[in-house]
Amino acid sequence: MQFKDNLKEGRKFKPFGHILASVARYAVDLSEFDDDVADFDDAGFAMGIGGGLDVQVSRRIDVRAIQFDYNPTRFNFQDFGAVNVPGAPTPVDVNNEGTRALHNFRFSTGIVFR
Repeated sequence: MQFKDNLKEGRKFKPFGHILASVARYAVDLSEFDDDVADFDDAGFAMGIGGGLDVQVSRRIDVRAIQFDYNPTRFNFQDFGAVNVPGAPTPVDVNNEGTRALHNFRFSTGIVFR
C-alpha cells in the first residue's frame, strides 16, 4: 500500500510512504565450506516500511530524490548451526525461542514514470 499526493497541479515536491507485508525465503548451501554443517532453508515473515520524496520534472516524469526502507525479516534459526561461516546470517534473537530477526535497510533514488 502506498500513500502519495499525485495532484496534477501545484506541488512539485511529493512525499510518499508505503508499507508491505510478505514472506521471505532464506537458503544457505554450506557444503562448499563444511560437509558436517547442515544446510539452512527457511521461510518467514517479511515487511517493508518506508517513504521518500519525489520531485516533479515534467507532466509524466518525477525524480525520486530519496527513498528509505526498513525491511525486517523473521526466521526460525534453531536448526542453523553455522558460526563464522562466510555468507551466514548474523541474526539477533528477539525472544530466546530460536526465532530471529534480520534488520535490513535500503536507500535508493530513481526515476518515476506516471
